[in-house]
Amino acid sequence: MSRGRASRAAWIAVRGVISGFLYYLVYVIALPLLATAAGTQQAPAPPFASKEYLAYLAVLTALGAGAALARGTPAALPLNILTSIVSWLLAYTLLTGGILHGSLGDTTVTVDIRPLLYAALILGLLYSTASGLESMTTNQ
Repeated sequence: MSRGRASRAAWIAVRGVISGFLYYLVYVIALPLLATAAGTQQAPAPPFASKEYLAYLAVLTALGAGAALARGTPAALPLNILTSIVSWLLAYTLLTGGILHGSLGDTTVTVDIRPLLYAALILGLLYSTASGLESMTTNQ
């Protein structure tokens, strides 16, 4: 492998790792923190060093790196879609299926955010599909 090709592959892998880390920040850290800030009881602030959250980070980082390295190949499309689905499933799980409960004084409040979660899934899948198809048709 030539030096230029190796450095390009390394840069693509770094971009993939960063992409996976960003998915982790949004779906595993930010969404539960926002739900906690909104007063829900089911989505506690994540312990950033717990084994469960480190496993999420590892999976999303590996998927991001794999999708970035597969760019321009037929494997790009399924990896992009898989990354989107896994991220959504994590958010769905961490947000207790989209039904959030909280309390305001003596009143218990229930908020159904399932339509937002499903819209995020559909938009994520559309973006992942378009991105995967685009990367398969262009040479980089």
